[in-house]
Amino acid sequence: MGPLGRNRADLTGSTNSMSKFRNDARMQALAKAVQRGDRAGMKEIISNRSENSKMHRNLRGKDAIWDELKEDVVYKVTAQGETLAVKIFDCFPFHEACGNIIATSLLGPGGGGPFYVRTLDIGRSVDEKHYIILMEYLEHDAEEIDLDEPSNLFTLLYQVAYGVEQLRRAAHLQHFDLRFDNIMVKLLPEPKDIFQNGVLSSFIVKIGDFGQCEFDFPFPSSSSSSSSSSSSSTSTSTSSTSCCPQYLPQVEAGKAQCNGNGNAAAVTAPHRPINTDIPREPEFTRKWGAYPRTYTGYDIQYFLGTLTPVLGSLHGLDFYYIYKLTLAFLQPCSFTSAQDRPVHITSRMPVDVLRFLKEEIMPTL
Repeated sequence: MGPLGRNRADLTGSTNSMSKFRNDARMQALAKAVQRGDRAGMKEIISNRSENSKMHRNLRGKDAIWDELKEDVVYKVTAQGETLAVKIFDCFPFHEACGNIIATSLLGPGGGGPFYVRTLDIGRSVDEKHYIILMEYLEHDAEEIDLDEPSNLFTLLYQVAYGVEQLRRAAHLQHFDLRFDNIMVKLLPEPKDIFQNGVLSSFIVKIGDFGQCEFDFPFPSSSSSSSSSSSSSTSTSTSSTSCCPQYLPQVEAGKAQCNGNGNAAAVTAPHRPINTDIPREPEFTRKWGAYPRTYTGYDIQYFLGTLTPVLGSLHGLDFYYIYKLTLAFLQPCSFTSAQDRPVHITSRMPVDVLRFLKEEIMPTL
């Protein structure tokens, strides 16, 4: 088994498979638009009035109960005998929508694993004043994990690194907000050997909240991503390394990319749409750190940074040898004092962290 755990146990299940809110047809149409780099096409699909009327009827039925989780933005909705999370936006949430589409429809349970919050549908309100994202509702977060148990801390880091690596392979997606307190988890009824490596896990990490993410746009399909296991673990190029290596020079020149059959096809060279929600202005650097414009190991470093005060408040950092060894592996790196944001960013990539955890940490468990 390689460092990515390709023998991962089947945990795809049938999450929300019978949900009245799950709109696979629209999500697949959006996935194709994202792959084409068609932002206007995305907005057209999301604005389909017929689909949005159905969504509205389900969300606003007589039995619907809306509980506000984050003021005017995130709601827990119980309707049609189901519970789901709903996010509402005044403007087109391009980056958030793309991140959710990549994680749900271009990776999904059968591709990148079950390590992402599932998006059920993306639409608009019937008065077209708001954009709406429907997602699976998760009751538990990473703060409920017993981090004093070394196998739990190992599993948390391994699942996060695995999920981040799959996002890198798909689109060089940089999450930029992968905090410990921003990770949801699904608790399992009984521990499972998820990666078939002998380490049991009682939870599955769920990565979501893609509002600050950046990515290559457009990018190859998930089929070409999974077919290429030779993508560089150290590349910071903005061209997607999930494409077959023999076509990389043409992709970077904007002449061709690899399609699902491994053949070259004319496309526009990938670029990285700037996310204006990211505070890159010089006056914010001291508090918010550095935000690279090309792909780096930022997400894993930031996640570990946000673990620092959590573990420090429990038994002190010296108690958690897995954390200390992993952070040492990422060096040299540094963080802001206020937000635990990366300042000097590690050269290590997610796949490097996976190998380190498997080869150096797993034998100690």
